[in-house]
Amino acid sequence: MDEIKLSDDVIEQIKDFNHRFLIEEQELLIDKLILNEELKELYKEYGLCNECKQPNIGHFYSEGGFGTVFKAIWEDGFIGSWDSEKNQWHRLMHKEVALKCLHNSQNITTEFLREIELLLILAANKSGRIIRCYAFITDVGLCQPANMKISQEDNTFGVLPYVAPEVLRGGVYTQVSDIYAFGIVAYEICTGFPPYHNVPHDEFLALKICEGLRPESNYKIPNLIFDIINQCWDEDSLKRPNVVELRELFRKMYNDYNEDSVINKQIKEADEINSKSSSSTVKSPLLSTSTLSYTTHPQASYTSRLLSFKNLSKLKKTDDNSFELMRID
Repeated sequence: MDEIKLSDDVIEQIKDFNHRFLIEEQELLIDKLILNEELKELYKEYGLCNECKQPNIGHFYSEGGFGTVFKAIWEDGFIGSWDSEKNQWHRLMHKEVALKCLHNSQNITTEFLREIELLLILAANKSGRIIRCYAFITDVGLCQPANMKISQEDNTFGVLPYVAPEVLRGGVYTQVSDIYAFGIVAYEICTGFPPYHNVPHDEFLALKICEGLRPESNYKIPNLIFDIINQCWDEDSLKRPNVVELRELFRKMYNDYNEDSVINKQIKEADEINSKSSSSTVKSPLLSTSTLSYTTHPQASYTSRLLSFKNLSKLKKTDDNSFELMRID
């Protein structure tokens, strides 16, 4: 059955209404224009989607290598706290959420389900709040086919710019490799630029990442924030902060924030530097008037795929902390 949608004419007549505070004339017009009761209730509850202009419900958002992501409204919302007076959970209602449809999930493997279970355990644990926060942005290691058999796990799947060097060299996804990816995502959010957008995402880039290459741009980031990002993507995985340490770093920055705080001064300094730049490519991505100007290389890929870089597993660290390819006769 075809999806029922509002016509362009109806949208044009109601697009400027505030769905939460409809006057009587608007109520009557809504009842006249929207005959489908389900659409009418959705509109009155959630209004129109900013992108598609239809009543807010689950909408297509993006498609990756092994799944499709939809944006939706969680009507009941997730549990926020316990209401002791009413003796029930208090939920944070009407929250935007992402829903992921996995391709080939009819043959989903137990290994894949165990990975999801691990993330849920981390999210439920107080010490896993950073991972839970990060899960709202991306799906961490859930980047391989859902029907992948354990015998196939010699291969690495992922989106190359976010994959930690130790994983590229043949290691497995771990919490510390997720922290690395968190650092890359944090840098992308701060600058507005996809990592390594101007180069091919091939074995040469993977090699340079293993040798210490990290994303770069002319955009100025406050030093306190950039220091945390640098710690997250440290080449030595043992030097990366864990989720508890990350939580404390961000909490301290938040608690210390005031007009005279170091972070506030650094934010003002960064804003001033970026605003004076003659290049539109370094304007703040967080400002609505900003225009990010960049070209993505045709061989840059931001969907999960098989990363079959056999030579990287043969890399060994030299005395000067660089890497060389081991010769195997």
